[in-house]
Amino acid sequence: NHNVLISNPRDLPAMVKELGKWKFSGFVGLNTLFVALCNNEAFRALDFSALKITLSGGMALQLSVAERWKAVTGCAICEGYGMTETSP
Repeated sequence: NHNVLISNPRDLPAMVKELGKWKFSGFVGLNTLFVALCNNEAFRALDFSALKITLSGGMALQLSVAERWKAVTGCAICEGYGMTETSP
């Protein structure tokens, strides 16, 4: 049984509250969202024990952000590359 949560990332408190209701095993985002979530105290308090994969795309992922995400969640980020991530 799997679910897909599509939330409004501009409403971070509501997004974090909804994430807290689930044992999520995958997460897809982009650099700016990872930064905002890692800076959110309620997000850092979530249970990440089921998180197995995190995917990033839409913009280049900064190494410092990837390292912080792994420190907070215990899960490394897999970065997808396309024209957005490789252009200046």
